[in-house]
Amino acid sequence: MIPSLFPGGGDLKCFLAVPYEEKKANRIVPAFAFRTAMPDLDLRVRIMIGRIISVVVAIAYLLIAYFTMGGVFTFQMAMFLILPLSCIWFSDLLGGYTGCSLMRGNIDRTTPGCFVAFGGWLLLFLPVIMLLISFFS
Repeated sequence: MIPSLFPGGGDLKCFLAVPYEEKKANRIVPAFAFRTAMPDLDLRVRIMIGRIISVVVAIAYLLIAYFTMGGVFTFQMAMFLILPLSCIWFSDLLGGYTGCSLMRGNIDRTTPGCFVAFGGWLLLFLPVIMLLISFFS
């Protein structure tokens, strides 16, 4: 007898009769179940627009660094930009990290991805914030 891949040991016909919410609760949601309940397309578009804007800002920083300070400073700026871009692009993944930490022992709770992304945007605009503070003081 071949083991069943569906809840309760049923066949495909029984599995399709299970309501979508129950499939989702059991975390056994086949690809065809998403046709009726696609994730928010608008959310995915907003995330992609944010990623594109972050890359455009990073490229602008690198171009400004190259034409004003030269190659070594451009490399240093590129190394600085790795962390904010990582926080923006992979906020949910980085926020879900638990385990050992370098500073205070173990991380035992996850961080919401929106907070990680906000920190990434704050780090990304830190050079502009520092420039504005030095200009107005």
